[in-house]
Amino acid sequence: MIYLLVGDIRTGKTTSIYNAVIKRDDVGGFLTPDVDGTRMLYDIASRKRYPFQVDFGSSDQTIKVGRFNFLSSAFDKGREIIFDQLNSASVLYLIIDEVGKLELEDQGFHSLVNILMEKKIDKDVILVVRSFLVEEVVNKYQLRNHKIINDINLVL
Repeated sequence: MIYLLVGDIRTGKTTSIYNAVIKRDDVGGFLTPDVDGTRMLYDIASRKRYPFQVDFGSSDQTIKVGRFNFLSSAFDKGREIIFDQLNSASVLYLIIDEVGKLELEDQGFHSLVNILMEKKIDKDVILVVRSFLVEEVVNKYQLRNHKIINDINLVL
């Protein structure tokens, strides 16, 4: 099943997921929490953090979204995390935090989401999506069999 965890900007979507998964070992994927004002990439299964947002300006090593700069390599790391956990029997849920403007422009985690939506996988996938982008995400990835939720505890 594909779940879209939907909420407005800065309403605690990532924090609520973190609180729900911190003591579980059947959840994989990644979160993008704000740590001291900077977004990090958090591997749920390994509980490791990786650099994601950077302060320095746009370059060939970064992707700019509004006023924020993200390391291109972090998007590669996110894909690596998901693909490593796709075949893990202990992981029942995969979380991608988040699917947003970049993905709608075929950047960021777009290729990852596209592959997951096309493949038949035996795990539930939870995509974090901002409220105002839900319709665009559903249309972009041609989601037909999905459920929209606003509370992660309805799934986990």
